[in-house]
Amino acid sequence: MSQHPFRWLSLPRVSAPLHRPHLGRLSIAGTSGFTLLELMIVAAIVGILSAIVVPQYRRAMAVAEASSSILETVAFAEQCAVAHKSGLHTVVDPPGGPSRNCNGTSARQINSRSWSGDASGVLCMGQQAQGTHRRAMLRVAVNGSITCTFLP
Repeated sequence: MSQHPFRWLSLPRVSAPLHRPHLGRLSIAGTSGFTLLELMIVAAIVGILSAIVVPQYRRAMAVAEASSSILETVAFAEQCAVAHKSGLHTVVDPPGGPSRNCNGTSARQINSRSWSGDASGVLCMGQQAQGTHRRAMLRVAVNGSITCTFLP
């Protein structure tokens, strides 16, 4: 039988479970739970994580809303640009503004839906949105070219 090399570190074995005195109704045998310190540590961790995650979630939602609005407006502007180039008459009805007649006779401005929150960094036709921008305006020239301008 081999001896454990660190036998002097081991605790003596207890053959029977430790006896706990009966405290009446307040003690239920075999119950276990968390200490107040453990619960406070968990609450602190959840608080720290939520302080990091919630602002990132809100920013992601604002960027998604702005991107959706811009892409929708770009589709209307491209439809108008095709009409300008081909000489056909079409009416676009973007949700961000009034209906526009696109017939190739004059330039048209198409506004996007406005968005809430900071959508800085979102791109529209090579232009980049800043934190104060809340909507985009696309200008379709008579030759069919499209430019984008961000508005507060």
